[in-house]
Amino acid sequence: MQATPASTITSNNVDVSQLVTVEMIQRCVSGLSKGKACGPDELSAEHLIYAHPSLIVALSRLFKLIIHRYVPDGFGLGTIIPLVKDKCCSFNDLDNYRATLIPIVSKVFESLC
Repeated sequence: MQATPASTITSNNVDVSQLVTVEMIQRCVSGLSKGKACGPDELSAEHLIYAHPSLIVALSRLFKLIIHRYVPDGFGLGTIIPLVKDKCCSFNDLDNYRATLIPIVSKVFESLC
């Protein structure tokens, strides 16, 4: 897997890498919705929720590397499925469609930032 260089991410003058703690990742994983469709990696929220706790430690290390060094190409993948939210609204309105399915690990990372 190739990686794309990334600079250190900051938000409101706070180093985001300080937010990447095992506790924060566990909180984000625990808050994932069960029963949702898998992304292109074919992993569901349940895979992370019921995984061994050592996975959370590994995700912490991965996320810190992403913030300071590289973003894996897989984080940019997504599956677009044109599902209409409200059939009464306009089919031409882009906001009337469900979001792209992204890898569950990417979703956890996004919830940290």
